[in-house]
Amino acid sequence: MSALSREPAPAELKVAAGMVGPDLSEQGIADLLWAVCMLPEFQTIR
Repeated sequence: MSALSREPAPAELKVAAGMVGPDLSEQGIADLLWAVCMLPEFQTIR
C-alpha cells in the first residue's frame, strides 16, 4: 500500500488480506497489485 504514499486504513487492510488470502498466493498478490494499479489515482487522462 505504500504505492499510495500513505498508510492503509484498517478497512483497506482487511480487503487486501482477503484478496491475497491466508497463504499469500502468487495469484492473490498479483490480483491485489492489479487492483491497486487500476485505482483512479494511477489513471492518466489524455
